Amino acid sequence: VFAQNIELTLPVYHLEIDSVYLEELYYNPSTNDYFPAVFSLGEYQYDCEVRFRGAMSLNLPKKSWRIQFSDNNNIFGAEKINLNAEYLDRSLMRNYLAFKLFQYLNYPSPNTEHVSFFVNDVYMGVFVQVEVVDESFLERNNRLSGNLYKAKNHGASMAPLATYNSYFGTWNKKIGDGLDYTDIQLLFSKILYWTTQDFEASIGDEINVDNILNYFAIEFVIVSYDC
Repeated sequence: VFAQNIELTLPVYHLEIDSVYLEELYYNPSTNDYFPAVFSLGEYQYDCEVRFRGAMSLNLPKKSWRIQFSDNNNIFGAEKINLNAEYLDRSLMRNYLAFKLFQYLNYPSPNTEHVSFFVNDVYMGVFVQVEVVDESFLERNNRLSGNLYKAKNHGASMAPLATYNSYFGTWNKKIGDGLDYTDIQLLFSKILYWTTQDFEASIGDEINVDNILNYFAIEFVIVSYDC
């Protein structure tokens, strides 16, 4: 509450947005529409567009933000950044430590840091900035930029869906032809419908089995319920 009156030791982000746009965001937090704003960090200032991000967290008092720049010619070297509210984690450390653990184990994991965030000079609290997984992320991790999907809801369980159109509402295709989901449809069908013999003989051609097993081992150890 009194952050304006004390010395802030974290990086301080400022966002200036027209009050009409801000009211619209809070009135309809689930909108995917972006609204114009100005982002500032010290001497750096950029025009940008913003919206809230998340799913169930959109109903919480403290919102997470997506900030989108016109290009990656900025201090972050990225077109988008995420500011996660972490409202249900009072320590604001759980996701931060999870990402750092995966990096320590040499997995491609987003960079993250804690920041102080102001909107129209009103202190919003401490947020966790998380790198967006996109082409820049893949390039930084020496990964080929093939098709990239992001789960949109808990139906994205790597099981084949009832209809082809169901994939559009369950998975968001971040990179690749946004109308072609046949690759994951085929992969999920193989995983479910292969015979035991075919699965054992061929699954290694589809995925890195050791990576998958290690990933789930870490998820269970850190009790990652939401992943």
